[in-house]
Amino acid sequence: FKGSTITFERLERESDAFASALLALGVGRGDRVALLLPNCPQFFVAELAAWKIGAIVAPLNPIYTEHELEGPLRDSGIETIVVMTRFYERIKRIQANTPLRRVIATNIKEYFPPLLRLLFTLFREKKDGDRIVLADGDYDFQRLIAAHTGQHLVRAPIAGDDPAVLLMSG
Repeated sequence: FKGSTITFERLERESDAFASALLALGVGRGDRVALLLPNCPQFFVAELAAWKIGAIVAPLNPIYTEHELEGPLRDSGIETIVVMTRFYERIKRIQANTPLRRVIATNIKEYFPPLLRLLFTLFREKKDGDRIVLADGDYDFQRLIAAHTGQHLVRAPIAGDDPAVLLMSG
């Protein structure tokens, strides 16, 4: 990703940790977890984590307007979202009109190689809207992973006919 490599071992470790974090936050089997993320490693970490606990992944289009996001979030009963920091304010503006209870923000630079991460921090992060302050009660993706790394994860039993993905038509 942008010149860095993520191993299967790291993906497994981080998705296990994020799955443990989701469980600790009260997300469980059959719950919907929205992903408002571009193509990035965080998407895969969150997706695999949700599946490990039996949750249903609901990917949302990052170019959706507030109005276009509000309906699917409300109508699908989505209570948890993983959102890229540049889209965070968009979610906060509509949160009160949706069932969203858990907002987890992640910065695009988290998986950049070190030099690119530094350059992004210095020259693009604030300008592109990626430098945010989380509202009280919201969560930081990487802090959740760090806090739950190494915890024993009991995976939910999954049947072949369990729903895995809730795709919204655009």
